Amino acid sequence: MNATKLFYGIALPLVLIAIGVSCGLTPNHQTGVNSFTAGNYEDAKNYLQAAKQEGQDDEELLLMLSDSKFKVAESEYQKAQAAISSSGNDLTTILAHLTRAKEEAEGSLAELEQLSKDSKAAEAQQLDPKRELLEKIKLAWEEKSKKRQEIVSTAHQLQAMANTKKNVEKTYVEFTATTAPYKEYVPEVQESYLFIEQALINELEKNGFTALDSSQLNDARKIFEKLQNYFPSGNGNLKAQEGLLCLKSQELYQKKDYRGSYEALLAAKRVNTNSPYVAQYAPKRLQEVIKHETQQALRRSKNKEKSVLSLFSSLDSYHFLLSLEGVSEEQKNTFTKEITTLRREVATTLVDRAKKMQQTAPPLVWALLQLAWRFDPSVAEKQQPLMSEAIDWIKAKRELKLLVFVKSRPELAQLPGYNSESKVKQQLIPPLPFPSDWPIPLTIKLAGEVLPAEYLATVNTTQDLATRAPAAIKQKLSESDALMWITILESKVEEYGQNQPNYKNSTYISGTRTVDNPEWFTAQQEYNSAQQEYNNNYQYTQQLASRCNSMSNAFAATLCNSSINAISSSRLDNARARFNSTPRYIQENISSEYSYRYYKVGVNVSMKAEVKYLDSKNQRSLEPKIIEYNIANKEGEILEGVQPSDLQGLKNGRNNVPDPQVEKTAAQNQLISDLQAEIKAIVAKENGLRFCLHATKNSHTSKKIANAPYLSNLQLCLLFSKNAQAAQEIEKLKEAQKELEHFLQVTPDDLQKYALHDNNSSIWTLDP
Repeated sequence: MNATKLFYGIALPLVLIAIGVSCGLTPNHQTGVNSFTAGNYEDAKNYLQAAKQEGQDDEELLLMLSDSKFKVAESEYQKAQAAISSSGNDLTTILAHLTRAKEEAEGSLAELEQLSKDSKAAEAQQLDPKRELLEKIKLAWEEKSKKRQEIVSTAHQLQAMANTKKNVEKTYVEFTATTAPYKEYVPEVQESYLFIEQALINELEKNGFTALDSSQLNDARKIFEKLQNYFPSGNGNLKAQEGLLCLKSQELYQKKDYRGSYEALLAAKRVNTNSPYVAQYAPKRLQEVIKHETQQALRRSKNKEKSVLSLFSSLDSYHFLLSLEGVSEEQKNTFTKEITTLRREVATTLVDRAKKMQQTAPPLVWALLQLAWRFDPSVAEKQQPLMSEAIDWIKAKRELKLLVFVKSRPELAQLPGYNSESKVKQQLIPPLPFPSDWPIPLTIKLAGEVLPAEYLATVNTTQDLATRAPAAIKQKLSESDALMWITILESKVEEYGQNQPNYKNSTYISGTRTVDNPEWFTAQQEYNSAQQEYNNNYQYTQQLASRCNSMSNAFAATLCNSSINAISSSRLDNARARFNSTPRYIQENISSEYSYRYYKVGVNVSMKAEVKYLDSKNQRSLEPKIIEYNIANKEGEILEGVQPSDLQGLKNGRNNVPDPQVEKTAAQNQLISDLQAEIKAIVAKENGLRFCLHATKNSHTSKKIANAPYLSNLQLCLLFSKNAQAAQEIEKLKEAQKELEHFLQVTPDDLQKYALHDNNSSIWTLDP
């Protein structure tokens, strides 16, 4: 089969070509005939033309060459008609197709002229369709050539009119209405359009800036907007943008907005770096801006009643001047010195205000000195005693002392090695990580650290605290702000399944036996098939060589013999090697069934605690909360009696069997983690309920104090006392807050923009 494919796929085509050569057909002639038969008329024309040049001039070739050129002419004419139907504007493409169609049609008729008289008479009936097509092509070509000449002539006339610089806008409008649709397809029209477009841009730009220089601002706006409407993109649009920005600069200048006027000029320069208008007016406007901003800053800073807001306005002026393009290095140094001086004045003003609030609002003193440090550390650091006093006041007001009781049910406490108090002391308290900006410092102590053990042994409920406490113990209890009562309700681990075996079946390898190798039979079949194929190929090769040698033409015989060297023995060699290397017999495993023991082992873990919170200062408690952690039916397996050669890969031993002690420890740790989270949640909640209790009556003022930018690191609850005088202190803080708001009148963005340091870099913190 493969040999047959080889002969018809490779050798036979070469033999046919060789036979064609012996009959007098050249390869070009033969390929041309094949292409014509397949309908590839362009290729047929080229090959037949080449054959004709080689001396093949028989009438059959001329007829086929004529028909090929006629088919190409028809195709080109159809392409031209399609382009005309599409839009008709692409005259260049249309004329290219028509020109080629005309050439090919004329060539088709020329080939027929070379025929003999008898052949001409026979082909006479085919001449009329070809002549009719040629006539259509000529008419279309003449029409489109005339149309192109007219359009190009019109474009050149309009270009000449624009070149006189008279009525350029009218010329542009006329060009757009008549000739512009062809500019993408006709190079001469495109060239004229670009010339007229640039002439209009130059005229409108010149007229617009002339009106601007003459302060005819309305006329200038109309001209630049017209330029923008004519040219939504490209160079014309950029010129319009430049003009409108320069116009904006002039309008702002007339309104004495010198800063905005100069910024508009800089924006125009970004559009056109070589703008003549910007080059003419920018230096003058820059000096006017510097003069105006400097005068304003000096006037505000010398005001006897100057405020932080006025100082910030002066800072804003100098910061703006520093950012301006065109400012000299000498001027930048001057502005930088002024900014340093103003920062020092801001810090001094803040310190003066802090001193006035020393007695009424220590928290605001802390905030003001923090701000002063951000503007000038050297000024603020001289107020270390004042800052220390404010920090001490705040720390004293915000600390929360929490006393934690941990008790267990009596039956749990009797378990060997069980000591809930010690467990909580070791794991619950030390790992409590409160962040550095936690609203209130938290002091946590276990009851066992401050109360006698014999007293704690008799106290089992929160009610016992009042009924069984001696006077000395009540005094210790009163020193705490709040009590946390934790009762361990359950601590249980159950294991099951150790003594309950089950039996399962599996299979294992019990021996081996000798059997036939199926791969050997496959290799044998492949080897026989390859041998037969090789023999067939050899016979076909011999037949082919015999036919080639019988040819009388030497060139054809040589060409034919060149196809015989394609026979390969690679498949036979590979099949022989595989057959020789494959064993005749192989060893096969024998599998047998057996039973093994299977234990399903698991644990159940249950941890539960009750948490109560009592506010000893306000005589208030929260609802008890149950914290629990359970592990249900966490299971593994134990296998015994498994054969080493088990086919399922089973092994003797414990697989994922839970360790009761490990699971108990994990459960205890999780319970402790949950208790930690509960303590933090209660403290955070109490932070709002206890210390901000009075402030909730006036939530609007509270929010203003808490969210004020100069108190960003100070929560409202830090500001209130834990005694009966809290309400009075709140009123003082509210009055001081109003005074401070009126004094500062700045935003967080202003602080961040003009301060020397950011909000988190102060050397003074409230951390313990």
